[in-house]
Amino acid sequence: MSVNDDNNEPRKVRHFTIARKIFLFVFATVLLTAASVCIISYIINVQQIDSYYKRLADNTAHNYAYMVDSEFIDMLDDELMSPEYQEVRQSAENNSDYQLINEYLWSKGLGSQLETERANLIHYVQNMSDIHRIYLVSWNEAEGQPAGTGTEDFIIIDSEAMSYQSMGSYFNRPGEFAGIDPFEENTPVITDGEHGWICTAFAPVFDRYGNFVCLVVCELGMESVMEQRMLNLMYTAAGAGICIAFVLVIAFIYINSIVVTPLKKLTHEMRKFDPGGHTDPETAEIINVDIKGHDEIREIYDELRSMQIRIIDYINEVTDITTAKEIAERNAYRDGLTGTGNKASYEQKMKELDEAIGSGIAEFAIVMVDVNDLKSTNDRYGHSAGDIYIKGCCRIICEVFKHSPVYRIGGDEFVAVLIGDDYVNRDSKILELHETYDRCRSDMSVKPWQRYSAALGVAEYTDGDRDADAVFNRADGLMYINKMQIKGGGQK
Repeated sequence: MSVNDDNNEPRKVRHFTIARKIFLFVFATVLLTAASVCIISYIINVQQIDSYYKRLADNTAHNYAYMVDSEFIDMLDDELMSPEYQEVRQSAENNSDYQLINEYLWSKGLGSQLETERANLIHYVQNMSDIHRIYLVSWNEAEGQPAGTGTEDFIIIDSEAMSYQSMGSYFNRPGEFAGIDPFEENTPVITDGEHGWICTAFAPVFDRYGNFVCLVVCELGMESVMEQRMLNLMYTAAGAGICIAFVLVIAFIYINSIVVTPLKKLTHEMRKFDPGGHTDPETAEIINVDIKGHDEIREIYDELRSMQIRIIDYINEVTDITTAKEIAERNAYRDGLTGTGNKASYEQKMKELDEAIGSGIAEFAIVMVDVNDLKSTNDRYGHSAGDIYIKGCCRIICEVFKHSPVYRIGGDEFVAVLIGDDYVNRDSKILELHETYDRCRSDMSVKPWQRYSAALGVAEYTDGDRDADAVFNRADGLMYINKMQIKGGGQK
């Protein structure tokens, strides 16, 4: 029994289309390009602004260093470091009376010059935009230690302090001071500390003999710059996003027009192509698409169309050859009268059964059928009636054993190899075959050559059988016994 698979629709496989690949590539390329431009633009902008502020802070620190009265600052530094001053400063701090410091410095003859120096510093800061603070630091290093390894310094003069409370006060050296060598050129640093974003530059002050006196520290406030920087980054990102969207829309339309749509048309037309046997290009629905342009897709279209025409020609040629071969093969293994397998086909089947026996997977039975009274039918009613008689007997065998092959191995001899359901239900099938022949033989309402009769013998394969011939021989012997029984009952 054949099974028609033509109604089984193929399962659709989800795949990553070329359109998606192209759009993903364009999207990734545009996004990467835009991101790269934004990042490069941001880095350049940051470097330029940072360079400007570092240069401004450095120039400011060095400019003010040239204005400092180094001799006065040196004397003031010595006085501020003295134990006597530190005792006065501690007392002023404890009593919150910093007038004591003012009176002390005036008593030392430093008050007038200090007021002038502080006024100059404050005035300088107020007249320079972006300057957050300038102060003079007494740079303390442990003797014999490398420059920049100290941990505590104190402020000599500070533009931020309007009183004397910070003068001579020690403070822990901040992180931006790390590694600073007052005798070398130091690169300004930008840090985010307790006062926000600050650009800090350093400039040494030397006396007229070239001795280091103090360090001028200039701080530029960059908080607003950083806020503006982030705002600019957001604007740049938003602008890039708009540009990306615009470019992607244009790319989508363009790619869809010149690549995706033509490829979809080609795919649709290719699926319609059905080159059946003995057909022509029109009935086979060869590809037919209006491809604009003369690019690679057009070349693909022309080549596909030419290839489909060649396929049709080839299939027609192969079909003719195959049909002729199939007809010859069918004739070689098919009985011309009954349409069942012939003796050659039966011998081929016996070889297959022998192979199954050798593999240990054999499960079959052989039914030997010998048509009764064929000679007398031919003699009385002619060979045409005899042919009808043979075909009728064969038809009964085929109708009973629908799932098993049937062979005509002689003029009046047939063999059925029971397999599958016929083998499983062999007892009932054999009984059905006997009853059918008995009923036909006793039916007096039909012509004599339509009263079909046959002797049967059936044998099952057992482990003791060497080959299929052994099973056939047993079936043939049982058939002969059945024929003798029929003849003994008066059947001729």
